[in-house]
This record gives sequence, C-alpha cells and structure tokens, in this order.
Amino acid sequence: MMFGIFYIIMGTIVLFVKLYLEVCVNNSYLSERLKSERVSVDVQSQGKMAELVGISREMWGKYERGSAMPGAEVFIKLEKLGFDIGYVISGKRTPSISDEEMLVLTAWRKADFLTKHKALQLLNGEETESQTQEEIRQKFEGSIQNIHGAVKNAAGRDINNYPQKKK
Repeated sequence: MMFGIFYIIMGTIVLFVKLYLEVCVNNSYLSERLKSERVSVDVQSQGKMAELVGISREMWGKYERGSAMPGAEVFIKLEKLGFDIGYVISGKRTPSISDEEMLVLTAWRKADFLTKHKALQLLNGEETESQTQEEIRQKFEGSIQNIHGAVKNAAGRDINNYPQKKK
C-alpha cells in the first residue's frame, strides 16, 4: 500500500516537472522572439518599449527574460506597434498583405465563376474572350475531377486532375 502511494506521488511530481520544463522552454523562445520583434520595429531599449506599451521597464525585462508572460492587452498594443504577434507566440511568420490586396481578395471571394475566370485571364496577360459562364464550363467539362476526403497530406482539400491535351 505504501509503495503504491509512493509511486503515485513520484509519478505526479515527474509529470509536473516535465510540464514546468516545457513551459519554461516555450516561454524562453517567446521571450527571444519578443526581443527580436522589439528590435525589428526599431525600438532599441526595453525602457522605451515598456513606455510605448504602458508597463514598467522591469516588467518588460521579465518578458524578455521569460520570467513573465504578457497578457492580452499587451499583445494588442504590440500588434498596433507593428509586432507580428503570430510569430511571437508560435514562431511562424504571418504573411502580411496590403489593404489593396485585401480588397482584391474580398472581391475574389464574392465573385462568381465567370468573373474569376476573366480576372485570371487579365492577370495572366491573356486575351479575354467574350464567353458565357456556360461556355467556359463546357470547355472544362469532364476535365476537372474533384476528389474530396483524405488524400495523402491533402485531407479535406480539392485536387484537380487535368487530362493531357489531345494531339
């Protein structure tokens, strides 16, 4: 009985130590990325950064040493200053797009098939043919095969299988 309780306690301690070390390592990377982003937005001192975010210099120092974690309010202020918050948190860069690109993307998502087809022709420098949506669909009828579901590393994605042109 005593040994059973002992093993449960030891297992729990080991689990907590592993979790603690994982948090420390991840927090260490986050702190390095915070400093990297601070320098990339051309704020050279921790004091100046703390002032811009509205916290003490000591607290910003703790963020960069990994001994404290910024809260949501700080992350919102950092994003407004130009920080890539996705990168700070995950280590993966978030691609930025301009307002103009966002307008094009929004219009694209709202466009019908014919409009998208004509837009692609223009963007690719092709001559735009005066075709109806039905004529374009007939042109591609039977040449596109949509496969839904798990296909190797493309689970849930559409895969287009275009046949070779007949000679």
